[in-house]
Amino acid sequence: MGLIEFLQTNWAAVAAAPWVFVALVVFIGGGGFAAGRFISGERIATLNERITKRDETIADLEKRLSPTPVPHISLAPARHPDGVYQHGEQVGVVKKADLRLAEGTATFDAISSEGMFNQDQAFEYREWRLIVLQMASETSATLSGKHFRTIYQARCKILGKR
Repeated sequence: MGLIEFLQTNWAAVAAAPWVFVALVVFIGGGGFAAGRFISGERIATLNERITKRDETIADLEKRLSPTPVPHISLAPARHPDGVYQHGEQVGVVKKADLRLAEGTATFDAISSEGMFNQDQAFEYREWRLIVLQMASETSATLSGKHFRTIYQARCKILGKR
């Protein structure tokens, strides 16, 4: 039975007490709306909980799948702390270094080499690039086919970082 048929058959009762009918419609309609809202609210809360749990699971899985950082391992051999380098090769060692960064100079009591050090070219010492400006003296010797050379009181200009 439809709503229109119900109103036609019971029109006399509706016409006799219209406010009761309106109040009954509002009461039943409001109750139905409240019940529907309660049921859908529970369902929405349940779905929100499931979404939150899913997001947490995804974050956990992404954390597990993300690669762990690998520490950088240098394949280059460690440099000697007092080594002198040209063209990436150690060509000598220094004695008693006096770096004066504010002046842009470095003085070494001695730079010893097996003959491979070229004093006219820039060289590397620790993190610096330098070039020899002047020296007090030089000695050289050849023993068993190897040429040894030492430069004394070498005053160098710091060209910058290597």
